[in-house]
Amino acid sequence: MILPYIAITILFLLPIIAFLFRQVTNLKGVVIGITVFIISAVLVAYFSSFSFIGNYQISSLNNKIIQKILNNNEIEDDLFSEFDLLVPLEDQKIWLVKYLNKSISDKKIKSAESLIAFSEPFFQTNEEKLVFYNFYTMLRDLKFPISKEVALMVDLSSIGSLECSILESEIEVYINNGPEIPIASKKSDLDKILLDSSHSLIPGFDLSSAYLNNEEMLLEAEILCENGVSYSFESTFFFIISSPINDYKIETNQWSTVTQ
Repeated sequence: MILPYIAITILFLLPIIAFLFRQVTNLKGVVIGITVFIISAVLVAYFSSFSFIGNYQISSLNNKIIQKILNNNEIEDDLFSEFDLLVPLEDQKIWLVKYLNKSISDKKIKSAESLIAFSEPFFQTNEEKLVFYNFYTMLRDLKFPISKEVALMVDLSSIGSLECSILESEIEVYINNGPEIPIASKKSDLDKILLDSSHSLIPGFDLSSAYLNNEEMLLEAEILCENGVSYSFESTFFFIISSPINDYKIETNQWSTVTQ
């Protein structure tokens, strides 16, 4: 956006430069003064902290993006190119967070999807990635409301028939043959444990995601009894897609004693 105006300024200065190189003229001082004024005006207009043209361009870009969000329109690549060019690098994440907040809170799914796709490379540190994954999860839950209802109830009560009073239990759920990061993890002293998306380590990489994608999951359970004996369980399973809330009961003969 800036380069065309610089080019116009240079073209405007060419006849002035030619005039200055003429051997006979009594107006060189006046022409040089006007030239300095023109160059200074261009620098102030575009590059100084008082740049009114630059500020106008940024304000115009912001208005265009906000209007796209209000209309729930996809934000095109040319607007994102303007964003890269005009918005200072240190401010870009702040602007994107505001746009994402607005599009998701106003339920503008098309706008939010284009913003999510464009924004991901800007969130690079672990803390920033968590912010991005939270936005991704919020958008997913907006697009698929059933994802907020997904839960898994794990029934450990059969352990009682093994003369085990639960001192502590731990349940972890993984994507089978996937990353070694649980999509749900919880410790308890109860014999029935409810897991949902709030028990994931990474927002969006959770039980809801597994449910929506019909992923095969791996359930692991470990129990420490009050008498010091430990038991474990491991098995794969799928969600029953007809209901977002699933029950999983571990039978007595499925427990294995953990050797110390």
